[in-house]
Amino acid sequence: MVSFIGTAVDIPKYSDWKKNAPKELEIDTESFKALFSKRDGRTPNEQMHNFLKAYAIAVNRFAILQQDEDKKRFPHLDEVAKIIPEVNASVQGEVVYNLKRRFIQNTEFFEERTFGTKGVYLLPKALRFRDKECKYSDLIFDFDNGAVILPELKPLPSPEKSPEPLKEISPEEQTAGERTSGDAEKKSKEQKTSESLSAIEGAAGKSSLMIKSVLILGIIIAAVITLAYLLSTPPDKPMLRDVTYRFYDSNDAGGDFLMFELSNPSGIPINSTVVLPPKVVSDIIVEKGPVSINQSGSTIIRLNTDKDARVKMYAPAFESVPLIVTHYYTGNPDAVVNTSNNNNLTRSAEKFQWHFEYKKPGSIEIMIKPSSEDS
Repeated sequence: MVSFIGTAVDIPKYSDWKKNAPKELEIDTESFKALFSKRDGRTPNEQMHNFLKAYAIAVNRFAILQQDEDKKRFPHLDEVAKIIPEVNASVQGEVVYNLKRRFIQNTEFFEERTFGTKGVYLLPKALRFRDKECKYSDLIFDFDNGAVILPELKPLPSPEKSPEPLKEISPEEQTAGERTSGDAEKKSKEQKTSESLSAIEGAAGKSSLMIKSVLILGIIIAAVITLAYLLSTPPDKPMLRDVTYRFYDSNDAGGDFLMFELSNPSGIPINSTVVLPPKVVSDIIVEKGPVSINQSGSTIIRLNTDKDARVKMYAPAFESVPLIVTHYYTGNPDAVVNTSNNNNLTRSAEKFQWHFEYKKPGSIEIMIKPSSEDS
């Protein structure tokens, strides 16, 4: 159980929680399963997902955007309830208490605090949660931007076809096989000798035709030798090519837009996010690739893919916009990173992250050269 500093009568302060709560926590897979349909474990449970989105927005408003440091605190459930209709207008805020019970009984994401007339509070046990069995991607709270990155069921690896077992051959079978092979080889040689003599006798006076035949036979033999060599030589290991994040602005009949492209020519598994502030993007069109979009509060583009992606974000009359690009690294963090914004780059054992201001007109590229261990 993770607990936080504070007396029994104190409303939980965000600063106390941030100082003492772990940045990440590994928990049982059952907590992640509870966020999805029991039927397939993949279809999102909309009510629980809406609660997490509303909760992240509420923490952003009461703890991050609050100017008075002494008043920065976690929201109580009634305050979260008022925000749920902003996330989904068809959902009534009263469901928060039923959802609170489900979160406390079925998951390990929150710790419950009750303060009498001051209300009921839920405190997250960490900022990031990992699945012990690695069946689901991470759940990540991004309170600075009023957002949450929700987990997804990871695709199952393709089963590899096992090689057929070798058949054991008895000495008797081996001797019989060799004898049969020898007889066949002898008969073949005798047949070839007879055919060659006939061919020579029939080719008398046609020396030019024989020369051409010899040349053709030589070419065929050379081709067979070359093919055998190629089949016996293992292919070179393919060189991994750069993963590139690219941003540029333009406009069309729909208005001004910021284009985001992910180039992944080697098909490397990518787990990354792009975050824009609230109320900047009016419309989003996913032109290519499997992409998840969350616009409850900040705009979050999430990629969990091994393919290219292309997203068009309409942003009316924008001149500049702050961007946060996070690339979660799955191997040894030895990758080479090339970007014009190296001053705004931070890297750890698990991720690269860039904070930068995009100003139009312009373009920005971030290139990652994977380490050899990712091949």
